[in-house]
Amino acid sequence: DGRFLQANPYAVKYLGYDSEEDFIHSITNIGSRYVNSEDRDEIFRILNAKGFVKPYETRFFRKDGSIIWGSISVRLVSDEQGNKIIEGICQDITDRKEAEIALKESENRLRRVYDSGLIGIAFWNPDGILTDANDMFLEMLGYTRDELKAGLICVSDLASIEYVHPDKEAMKNLPSPGVQKILCEKEFTRKDGKKIPVIIAGTILDEENNQRIGFILDIPDRQIKMSY
Repeated sequence: DGRFLQANPYAVKYLGYDSEEDFIHSITNIGSRYVNSEDRDEIFRILNAKGFVKPYETRFFRKDGSIIWGSISVRLVSDEQGNKIIEGICQDITDRKEAEIALKESENRLRRVYDSGLIGIAFWNPDGILTDANDMFLEMLGYTRDELKAGLICVSDLASIEYVHPDKEAMKNLPSPGVQKILCEKEFTRKDGKKIPVIIAGTILDEENNQRIGFILDIPDRQIKMSY
């Protein structure tokens, strides 16, 4: 009939109730604790079809109205009188889900910048081979995405001859992951040989130093001075 029969201290605390008695008497309809009623319907559909439900992630309302995430597993069992009851466990996964959501939102924001065409963005490995770049960067340098995928674009090859040695040294000395970065002005050489002045900022993305990222801004009609 949609009521709890028993609850351990973890479940009581998880949903914000004062005691097991408060928990059982206050929740007269388990379905009302689901933020999304469709999740409850899906859990019961699986339960009726299989007799059990493996970990299912959903959101619940606590007593104070706040929302938490839980991973629940349930099964159909029989009590001593042969009545069918539902037995289940629930794990609090709120911190993990909120971190996943925040990461996804951050990735979406970066993707919008990446696709915006406001600035060239490129990724390269420790050997200087570009592994990814946005359309703005490829258009700026006159390369195709097929050439990028084939590993034919090298960071040091993009610099004008007077910058090649400094570029190699700069890549070796990129700062540790974090907010530190290299920032300099230089000339890049397009695939067609034309030189373009740019401002470039770069840093390392991961502790293994396997991925570098650069943000490149085209500054036409500006004379570049050596900045090393």
